Amino acid sequence: MAAGCHGTGWNQPTVSDLIYAIELVAADGTVHVFSEDTTPHEMNTVRVNLGMLGIITKVTLKVDPMYKLWDQERIVRTDMVMGANPESMGDEVDASKLHALVTGNEYVELFWFPGSGFDGFIWVKQFNRTQDDYRNIPARTDDDWVDSMAPSVMQWSAENPFSIPTVQRLAWQTINDRVKAIESTNGFVADAPRVLHYQLKAFPILDLEVAIPIPASGPNAR
Repeated sequence: MAAGCHGTGWNQPTVSDLIYAIELVAADGTVHVFSEDTTPHEMNTVRVNLGMLGIITKVTLKVDPMYKLWDQERIVRTDMVMGANPESMGDEVDASKLHALVTGNEYVELFWFPGSGFDGFIWVKQFNRTQDDYRNIPARTDDDWVDSMAPSVMQWSAENPFSIPTVQRLAWQTINDRVKAIESTNGFVADAPRVLHYQLKAFPILDLEVAIPIPASGPNAR
């Protein structure tokens, strides 16, 4: 929370924005309490304190009643999301498709993997609130052998770099198969935590995040 980490939606707040009150212990042992009621002008600084104000000992968060999300997933060509390659557009970035996707959904996540091929495919995850009944929720078990083996495979690949292209292709194929299964049912409907926290396990990866400017307007923009 103190790092001000981002959310995944055009109108969704960051985790730090959800802090209503916070208690910190300073280096001299003094306890400091901040809240929207008592210290409204200091809250933005306290929320994203980057660990410089002391140790966080208590946090009060703003919460919503439980709601359901419709999870839709697909594998699409990169240009269907990001527009044409800038090299073919005089180095101009066409963000119109990305703009429509981000502003037209409550939550959006985009993942590109080296193993997806040089033709460039992107895994698109979009979540929207719904009143529909629960349906088609994929099984998610602790004993999934693919996820269980992932840390060992990653470690072995780091020690044997010649295997990386093969591991990348296999990893991408596994992801592709899982996404296609969800896409074939037109997604699924589940409680928000099941949709947003879709991994039981996470293995070490090198993650590169890219910022692309888009217009500050859209069907859901406020």
